[in-house]
Amino acid sequence: MNSLSIKYKIILSMIVLVVIFTILNTYQWNSRVTSDTEASATSYMKEMLKVTNDNFEVSLRDVDHIVAMLSINPEIINAFSTTGYSSQIDFLKDERKIESLIANELNFKRYLSGLMVTDLAGRMTGAGDFMRFDDVKKQSWYTDVLQSKGRKLIIGPYSYINGVVEFKNPESKDSVISIVRPIVKDDRVIGFVKADIRFNLLLDIFNVNLKDNASIIMLNQNGGWILKPPSELEPFILPEAVMKAWESKQEYKNNIYLDIAGEDTLAIFNHSSFTDWTTVGLIPKTKLLDGIHKTQRANLLFTSFMALISFAILYGIISILTRNLLLLSKAMKKIDRGNLDIAIHIKSQDEVGQLYNQFNRMVQRIQDLVESTAHNESEKRIAEMKALQAQINPHFLYNTLNTIKFLAQLQGAEGIRDVSESLATLMHVNMDSRRMITVHEEVEYLTNYLRIQEYKYNSKFISRISVENEIKNASILKLLLQPIVENALRHGIAGMKGQGILVVKIYKSNDSLIIDIEDNGVGMDEEKIIEIMDDDLCKKSIGIINVRKRLSLYYGELASFNIVSEKHYFTHVKITQPYIVEIEEGKDG
Repeated sequence: MNSLSIKYKIILSMIVLVVIFTILNTYQWNSRVTSDTEASATSYMKEMLKVTNDNFEVSLRDVDHIVAMLSINPEIINAFSTTGYSSQIDFLKDERKIESLIANELNFKRYLSGLMVTDLAGRMTGAGDFMRFDDVKKQSWYTDVLQSKGRKLIIGPYSYINGVVEFKNPESKDSVISIVRPIVKDDRVIGFVKADIRFNLLLDIFNVNLKDNASIIMLNQNGGWILKPPSELEPFILPEAVMKAWESKQEYKNNIYLDIAGEDTLAIFNHSSFTDWTTVGLIPKTKLLDGIHKTQRANLLFTSFMALISFAILYGIISILTRNLLLLSKAMKKIDRGNLDIAIHIKSQDEVGQLYNQFNRMVQRIQDLVESTAHNESEKRIAEMKALQAQINPHFLYNTLNTIKFLAQLQGAEGIRDVSESLATLMHVNMDSRRMITVHEEVEYLTNYLRIQEYKYNSKFISRISVENEIKNASILKLLLQPIVENALRHGIAGMKGQGILVVKIYKSNDSLIIDIEDNGVGMDEEKIIEIMDDDLCKKSIGIINVRKRLSLYYGELASFNIVSEKHYFTHVKITQPYIVEIEEGKDG
């Protein structure tokens, strides 16, 4: 990545961003559409099952109403409660009345295959196809009817052909669903009414609204089949397992996913309180999302095509934007190889154009520098020779002063000897290359300087230097005190009448080294102090300016320089710097 040009870095970065954005956007879109599709299919199936169940229940309730009305019909109750008729004609009359009632109901309900009433003695009558009493008594539900206490029973689906009742194939064309209610008199069951509903009614109702790829199964309260699944799915669906899965996951609001034939299948449950049967709508997830997958593939192809076009356009735009930058890069490589002749021209006013202009100026300065370097080489050699000669002079002067001191001592001229000795010491310190010296060395230098000044001012002043022993090895800038003392002598004590006093105190306070220099000279007013402390206004006290600048450059805000003075009385200079005990090694110049 680091070796790529900025052009390809930008292109690669944009491609990565576009790919990441596309993946995230596609993922979010797929998730949202999948979720919406599942929700839509679930809602549709729920509504379809509800409407279909409601329609089926309406028919069942209608039939149940007929059965209920017949079970409480006074004529039927009286006929079945009479144990003996005075004549056969009376019995036939009652039988004809009951047949007429039943026939009227049957004629208006095309989905009824049979309707019958019977007492427990086997006297029965009805219309359509109905079961013989001997076969009725053999059924398991017969006892349930006698013990039902007036409640309805829903039986089936089953088929009744040639006296044989068959429950194994509920979806045969002859299958029926029966609603049975007992006939009760004086809290005693004396017979029952049984209506047989063609099973085709259920098939017709549930197949009308069935969506492609969806299937419906129906289970009774015992987990038995009412509606079986398609033949290809039947081996994979156990009624008990379906009911158990539903009962254990009711918190999923009646829809769950089941593993059927190794495939996730959305199962929508609807339970009928009237029949106590459970209807289950099944839609394989692959079929549910088949339309989405087609849309996803089309969307992926379109997105890929648009991405290729975008990348091509992006490549062209970035190539144009980085063209000047590449030209500038090539020019810099030429200069790196030592070729200062630039043959490119960039006219744009953007950042690259500004960089090109600055680059041109830099190259021009380099060319000027190369030319001046060649010109100055000879002068540099001459300057080095002159510097070498200048170095000889301080040593020669230092040695000469020692000779003068020796001659003065031989001739008894003590004043000349003292001045020569002090000046030689000052010269020795000046030739030292160190920037920092010890407080002891600085005080020794100042002492020699004052000894010379005492001869100059003819004992016009006396000086006192006070230094704490523990700070003698502390670090201090070389020649820091001499300019201040010189300024005190020249501008303070020289112009006064009477004896001058100069006091220098050096001591430690916390982590700071404090230097106090005070004289009893002519002093100065506030205006003069302001002038001295301002580099732009001060023209005479060059030594003071130099001291302040050196303190500021070396210590920054950790150092301070203050002047307090009263005209005709005194001047007090206070220097504060960090207390440091580190002395750099140096040598004489």
